[in-house]
Amino acid sequence: ISNLEGFHCIPSSTNFILIKTKYDSTKLQTKLLKFNLLIRDCKNFRG
Repeated sequence: ISNLEGFHCIPSSTNFILIKTKYDSTKLQTKLLKFNLLIRDCKNFRG
């Protein structure tokens, strides 16, 4: 994912990954759902 333009992965040793992106997260969530990929929109998280 880090190789895709507009995405930055934060290193993790957990069962999930954090990605910072310049794309609208709501639109991205809708598009990825069509491929059975679920993402959690964290734009309301502090920090």
